[in-house]
Amino acid sequence: MSLPVTPAQPNVLFYPLSELYLFPEFTNAEQWQAANPGQTLPPFVPTNPQKGWADTSPSTLAADSDSQIPYLVMGGSKPKTIYLSPAVAQVVNLLPAAACPNTGNDTFRSANPLLAAAADANVVTPCPIRPLLPNEQPGLPPGTMPLTGAFVYRTDLLAQQQAASGEFLPSDRTTLNGLAAAVQAIAAKLNIGS
Repeated sequence: MSLPVTPAQPNVLFYPLSELYLFPEFTNAEQWQAANPGQTLPPFVPTNPQKGWADTSPSTLAADSDSQIPYLVMGGSKPKTIYLSPAVAQVVNLLPAAACPNTGNDTFRSANPLLAAAADANVVTPCPIRPLLPNEQPGLPPGTMPLTGAFVYRTDLLAQQQAASGEFLPSDRTTLNGLAAAVQAIAAKLNIGS
């Protein structure tokens, strides 16, 4: 059973988006089976996008079959809401590892009629996340080396780190420009330097 769990905010500068996931997520059928021994994996439905998470919360199980359940997911560089029917939300829809995108095993996929019929096996329904907190931004902090995957950073910890670094910051430039303007105004009143 997969009930949503609202994860706490990590106390680090940046962290993988997966730290915000409401449900466990699996990338292929074998991974799901290893985490769910003795359970039967739902059959892959080629007309639906791949989905590595399931919402079996009481509210989803009790939802009217015609309803659409909203989920907050990361859509590119910002959160967006997607809507799924209860039937789709309640089950995973996973390919075997050998047939997953980017494995280079196109022979296996094309030889399997079920997988060959899939509309687009590269489309994956993202795992729902909790809402971003006011001090969280998607991406990596400015000036960090690019990493693979999706990340979130904490603006409060970035500000603390910058203040403690001793580096010249944009706020320092603003302060200096303000001081320079004040000195120029005083000099003009005293008729100095003209």
